[in-house]
Amino acid sequence: MKRQNILKKKRGVSSFSHLFRYNGLLSGLLYCMLAAVVISLSFLPDLTTDLALAETSGTGQVSIYVFEGGAPIHNVEIADDTGRTYHTNSEGSVVIKAPAGEHTIRVTRGSDTWKKTVRIFSDEESVYFFSINGGVLLVDAELPSQYKKLESQTASSDNEEKTSEQMGKLKLQIISAEGGTPIEKARIFVKGSPVECLTDKDGVCILDLPQGTYSLSVIHPDFNSRTLDKIVVAHETIERIWELSPSGFELKDFVVLAPSVKGSIAAMLFEEKNVADIVDAIGSEEFKRTGDSTAAAAVKRVTGITVVDGKYVYIRGLGGRYSVTLLNNALLPSPEPTKRVIPLDIFPTGVLESLLVKKSFTPDFPASFAGGALILNARDIPDAPFANMSLEMKYNSRSTFKDGLSYDGGSHDWTGFDDGTRDQPFPVKDIYNYKELKEYALKFDNNSDTHDKTLPPGGKYSLNLGYNHKINDFKLGFTTSGMYENKWNLVDVTRNIYSASDAGLILNNGGIYSNTVNTVEMAGFQGAGINYRDKHAL
Repeated sequence: MKRQNILKKKRGVSSFSHLFRYNGLLSGLLYCMLAAVVISLSFLPDLTTDLALAETSGTGQVSIYVFEGGAPIHNVEIADDTGRTYHTNSEGSVVIKAPAGEHTIRVTRGSDTWKKTVRIFSDEESVYFFSINGGVLLVDAELPSQYKKLESQTASSDNEEKTSEQMGKLKLQIISAEGGTPIEKARIFVKGSPVECLTDKDGVCILDLPQGTYSLSVIHPDFNSRTLDKIVVAHETIERIWELSPSGFELKDFVVLAPSVKGSIAAMLFEEKNVADIVDAIGSEEFKRTGDSTAAAAVKRVTGITVVDGKYVYIRGLGGRYSVTLLNNALLPSPEPTKRVIPLDIFPTGVLESLLVKKSFTPDFPASFAGGALILNARDIPDAPFANMSLEMKYNSRSTFKDGLSYDGGSHDWTGFDDGTRDQPFPVKDIYNYKELKEYALKFDNNSDTHDKTLPPGGKYSLNLGYNHKINDFKLGFTTSGMYENKWNLVDVTRNIYSASDAGLILNNGGIYSNTVNTVEMAGFQGAGINYRDKHAL
């Protein structure tokens, strides 16, 4: 062998010297350099060729795991590009062996189908994690780690393998989040590494890994999968305890019952949605938010409602005679003898549960209205005792702190009730003669002298109380409310007296008179009830 090599070398030198003879010195140098490069390259490893052959020649396998909501999915159909079908096991996994290269697989679960591309390497295992989330299939792949180390093959042999000083141990114990019992046969994957293991009966698994930072995945058919990032492996043994929560399980059909909060915004929307007629509703929750103290102030927020004089309600622009007011579905008479409409400022919102405005007819309500019906629903037995107080001070630019008129009336005039000063001093009869009328007239208190008075600002005060008490299966309670308002006003009245003549009307007397008006209003509301086991109420 040695002689043959020497002979080849000599032939090479002979051929080069022949080239020098015929082509000159420069051409010979170029050919020498080219030959040297070719010879040197022939001794280098062909990394690209090795990689291509590894990816496209031979056979390998791919492990596919399918999850939903963190739990493995059993019996998912997976088909490869040759038409073979597989079904996931209890761990949600299948193993497919096929020629190296790229393959298209089809994943089917129920009516949903997805197509994904997987990569198989010769004599290696690839791992793919498929996660179903809201109809979308998410993919996470772990390819063989040796293809990430090709660059290190060109380095010195001292760096090709990790020494014992560069390795570390990771000791893991997997336990259940419910009870803390060890989980056996939990599979642990190391992302970017072919290393994996199964836990023993104590839920323990020990991994030998090069020092560094890793991402680990833990799966078990009866528990939700878990991925932990930035796990540091150092020279010493690292111990970790991880918890897995049990995967979801299917329950029998059951009904969830929740209490309905009366007067809430949700209850009012439900009322408007489920009635057969046209209804606008406002509840006690909205009363609190807007700060409305009376029903008159609250009803202004309803579309198509006009409030006149701060208390009378006109529906759809029609007068008070075309509407009715009901309290707990019972018709209310008007406290004013000459009007049909109810003054709503006497109803404080503290005792109301809701306020409904009906703008169409239904058989369960009286049809004695053309504009609409206003329904006031009083509060039921309160869930807890309460007390609310409201104080209002009113300023009128025409009368407050201005000079008005007053007179010495009864001592209880501020309450709106007479103390007896204005009592009739004689019995009422159907017929009086002249002598009797003169005698009775002299008995009246004729102290009607007026005097100037600086008019104070108006005020309004209200108090709402509620209480409940439980006796065995019975629940008793009441709500009460009281309101007092006192206000002053100056009204200018023009009054003229004319007499008729041939020349026309003649002004005999006239002028502008200033009237001082003191208005006192009081209102009270009382409600009581008894409830038996929340099924019967009175």
